[in-house]
Amino acid sequence: MEHLGIEGHAMLDLAAEPADAGTFELAVLTVTPPFEGQYYLNVPVTVTAHPAEGYTFAGWSDTSLGTSPSVTLPMSADTALTAIFTAS
Repeated sequence: MEHLGIEGHAMLDLAAEPADAGTFELAVLTVTPPFEGQYYLNVPVTVTAHPAEGYTFAGWSDTSLGTSPSVTLPMSADTALTAIFTAS
């Protein structure tokens, strides 16, 4: 970490509302919520929400992220995010 200038770690907590309405893709991993992972501080992480059958992605708990199911988080601090899904 010192050699690369990485300052530490930040926690990423992902949830879905309703809880069983979808999954998340993180680079090459697909995870089922609730998920908690530790990432390098200030190294961006791309998260993509995938709705389960019978649901559509409606947005994020942080409305400033917009309505795209794929967002890149700066990981400048611990981050908690919920994907909102609606029954289709």
